[in-house]
Amino acid sequence: MSQDELQSFLQIQEVTFSAVAGRLKVKYPHQSLRIVVPKDFHDPIITDDLQCLKDRGVLQFNPGLKIFPMEIGCDHPVRLVIYYRELPIGFAFGNVNYSNQTIEILWMEKRNDAHEDLDHQFLGIVLDAYLTYVAVLLSTGIKINKFALVGPIHGVIAYYTQSGFAYEQNYLRQCDAMVRPILIPAESLVN
Repeated sequence: MSQDELQSFLQIQEVTFSAVAGRLKVKYPHQSLRIVVPKDFHDPIITDDLQCLKDRGVLQFNPGLKIFPMEIGCDHPVRLVIYYRELPIGFAFGNVNYSNQTIEILWMEKRNDAHEDLDHQFLGIVLDAYLTYVAVLLSTGIKINKFALVGPIHGVIAYYTQSGFAYEQNYLRQCDAMVRPILIPAESLVN
């Protein structure tokens, strides 16, 4: 992907994720939900906010482990950081895998002391944002037919299964994943 294409997709993500946050924030008592797109891995959203949470012990985020694999081999990066009550709540870093026609989340984490308003809400917010982005991509002719949470932690597999995902061993390059087909018509996601 060229730098111009990457910048264009990042702008589309910003608009899409902002619209999703605007639609979802009315569900919460404090209507401050924001979904922010880090421009790159040197963006202060990553280096400052998430590192600060790790230093406080409320996030396991490790830039050294998560950043470098994301920069290598990504067809089309998709990244977001969720804020609520002006505090970073968590992140989801992924990729559109063109050859597999899949949108993937490679690393996702919610801080362990997130506000109770977001109890059991984080995955839904992330899925809504990513699936809305899929709808936009489908409208441009990019084919995506699966959603994959790559490398799930075994303690959350049951939760992902209850959320409509199926465990797939050796999903891609010997990584396990939680996978679900994208069945929602694109028109219903954009509105």
